[in-house]
Amino acid sequence: MLINEREYNKFLENISIYKFILIHGQDRGKVNEKCLEIVNKFNRLNQDSLETISFDADEFYKSENYFYDLVYQKSFFSKLTLIRINLDLLKTEKDILELLEKLDINKANHIIIESKYLSKNSLITSLFKKNNTYALITCYQETNVKQSIIKYLKLYSISLDDYSLNYLSEKFGNDTLVTKNEIKKLALYSNGKDVNFTTVLEAVGDNSLITLHELTDSIGIEKKVKVNYLYEKALNLGLNYIVFLRSISRHLRIILEAKSNNIHNAKNIRPLIHFSRHLKINKQIKDISIKQLKKYLVQIYELEIACKNNYAIQQLLIKKFVIGMSSY
Repeated sequence: MLINEREYNKFLENISIYKFILIHGQDRGKVNEKCLEIVNKFNRLNQDSLETISFDADEFYKSENYFYDLVYQKSFFSKLTLIRINLDLLKTEKDILELLEKLDINKANHIIIESKYLSKNSLITSLFKKNNTYALITCYQETNVKQSIIKYLKLYSISLDDYSLNYLSEKFGNDTLVTKNEIKKLALYSNGKDVNFTTVLEAVGDNSLITLHELTDSIGIEKKVKVNYLYEKALNLGLNYIVFLRSISRHLRIILEAKSNNIHNAKNIRPLIHFSRHLKINKQIKDISIKQLKKYLVQIYELEIACKNNYAIQQLLIKKFVIGMSSY
């Protein structure tokens, strides 16, 4: 029987009548999540007296009797035995299809089969659709990544500003397992403390962004000694000259576009820039002229060619350029 999203809660309430459950989908995170939810439901129904056994694909191919021994064996210590089968580990779904068709439903243990997405023409999905004691659950990928992130932020009691949320939305794909694990990692890293954008970058993002932002936000407004220190710090990241130069170029283009549109406050720049960077960027908008910005962008283009042709001294060339942008 096909269980759609609207019927899922009703399915959980009557889960005992379904001997065999197939959960499949492109979103492996959702598949794992649903599977765990169903296992926990069975456990609660049996007063925490559930034995869960994972199907061993290697043993399956070694022994002809392995599958039937596993499915029919009863536990002496638990009220219910549940078999978990990962279909992805089998060579083909046909290896198990015929065995499922021959099972005695009344004597067999409950079985959960997990799988990547199976097509509508799949023989095993057809089997699960036509039998009322079989449940077929399809897990579709999240179309709204941001809503998926918000769901897990609430689960782990984390609050984020819009900029950090947008950053994670762009970084994560639509696999909910990845999203959940990354948010869990963020919760463990923050250890109950407030989470800001720096924390996000340190926990699940790219640490190099913090250092690059420090450098680009200081260009043209900080002392040469400070810029030199930040450049040397950035060198320790092991980034190549193209990343350096294009990060600077991208930043200067943002400043140039802001000035060209008479934007004087970084909070009005789109896409959003984290508020922790606003003070320095506002000073850059004020202190660096449009003429200077255009000159710097031309120089960066020429510098990229020079670094390519003189790779051995590319670090010195960039250092001279970056420090030269500071007037004192």
